[in-house]
Amino acid sequence: MPEHFASVTAVNLAPDGRTAGATLFFRRAHDPPTSDANVEKLRSDYEATLTALKEISPADSEFTFLFNEILAGAQVGLQGPNYNLSDGRDELDRIRKKIVRLARESRDKYLISLAVRGAVVAFVPLAVLGAVLFATARAPETLISREALAEFTSWFTPLCLLHPGVALGVVAMGFILNRKLEFENIGSFDPNFSPNLRLTYVALLSYILFLTLWFSILVLGVGSYRLDDLPHHPANALLIGLLCGVSDAVVVDILLHRLPPVAKS
Repeated sequence: MPEHFASVTAVNLAPDGRTAGATLFFRRAHDPPTSDANVEKLRSDYEATLTALKEISPADSEFTFLFNEILAGAQVGLQGPNYNLSDGRDELDRIRKKIVRLARESRDKYLISLAVRGAVVAFVPLAVLGAVLFATARAPETLISREALAEFTSWFTPLCLLHPGVALGVVAMGFILNRKLEFENIGSFDPNFSPNLRLTYVALLSYILFLTLWFSILVLGVGSYRLDDLPHHPANALLIGLLCGVSDAVVVDILLHRLPPVAKS
């Protein structure tokens, strides 16, 4: 067979030899044939696989082991006149399955941390709500009128119920997506978005959505069920938090459509 690549070698571009600098160098043959789409596709897929491996940041020992497997697979599939695209593709598929498994394990550790913090985010507001309702129910009318108490609980109760919905939505969706993780989606995960920051971000979204529904700026429902009647149905706040936690990107689109930013002239 015509030789496309004379050699496939490992190169580390990092001055200190860190794994982030590890890459593959595909040296073209002296007189290569016309470019073959299948050959170029396999080469780019090996490069993309190495990029995905770096993105999940495994331990150095795991990285070295998988990097050597990627190098060996690329050499089998692309190096020299006796390259074998089929064997190279089979080896690449096997390596990618390993990388997906590592990515899931890495995400699971993150999600466990997220679940612990989510439990705190859910429990604290519920505990505060319970304590406030217990205290106000026993307060004499001379201290607080029933009308004032009803007005206070009409907004304080749903506000506290937002947080359990946010925590449940964020954590549940994280675990669901991790079980459905495919190789092509590895790069969509941002490990630098810490659990505290993620919960804070989604909570802020839920506050904004809560206010737009409370003041009837936005009308939102699920089927024939409306979520904006919060004073009479405070449990709707739980669904609002859940909606924000499950699909924060959709909520952002809804809010931006209803509340577009105004550019200064």
